[in-house]
Amino acid sequence: MRVELSPQPHVTIKFPQDTYDAVERLYGAKICPYFPNYGKFWELFIGRDASTNSHRWYPFQFPPSTAASEKKRISKWREELCMAHYSLFCNLAGAHFQSEELKKALAESKTQETFFKHWEHFECFYIRIGNCFYQMQHLWDIIPKFADSHGSIPQFSKQKALVKKWHERFKILRDNLVHYSRVAHRQMENAYYIPKRVRPGDIKKGVMELWSSQLKRKQWQRTDTRLRIDLAFAERALNRIHGMLIREFKKILSSRGIKVRRVP
Repeated sequence: MRVELSPQPHVTIKFPQDTYDAVERLYGAKICPYFPNYGKFWELFIGRDASTNSHRWYPFQFPPSTAASEKKRISKWREELCMAHYSLFCNLAGAHFQSEELKKALAESKTQETFFKHWEHFECFYIRIGNCFYQMQHLWDIIPKFADSHGSIPQFSKQKALVKKWHERFKILRDNLVHYSRVAHRQMENAYYIPKRVRPGDIKKGVMELWSSQLKRKQWQRTDTRLRIDLAFAERALNRIHGMLIREFKKILSSRGIKVRRVP
């Protein structure tokens, strides 16, 4: 879905108010305070095409010596980069949506349907967060392609390891807390409580969390509180690694003499 805006020539565009995308406009104000580097990346490298009110990104300006075949390859990687960047945002918006819907389910009368809705939103939240880190990993796989093939191709091992560590954190939660909480939880007043401590399982070693062991935990917290804490952690982590992505992508484009024509 595209949001129609009137072109504003000679004006520096800002995120999210100047995007044409409905999802970015709907959730941009909620996400940017905690993940401002998403908007910064969009402003620097993606943008929009005001002449057509389309999602097309800023054009690249190549050095005169750049072969047509190389421009074509870079254009393909550019589109792949924009797709992964946007998918990350949509999954994070989805996590916000699931958190909001879980709160609504908690406020409703307790029925079989609202029970199902609550735990479905709880599980889908962690699926969305996991997808965010998957797309972040994808972004770090894409940007080395822009480097000059005749030079040293950066691997970004440290950055990828950091993303992998955070992705694993949420995978542990999904596999060892979320999947079992539909049964292993406590209901008190109008809220559901889950254990604060999560023990990582290891299927290969035969180590698994069980309903019975999860129910023996001594410290508990509300599900909506857990989502709020984990969403804040995820956005801080994504913002940190996105700042690194901005710096490295700038370096690569500069080293190749590629300029971004930021037309309003």
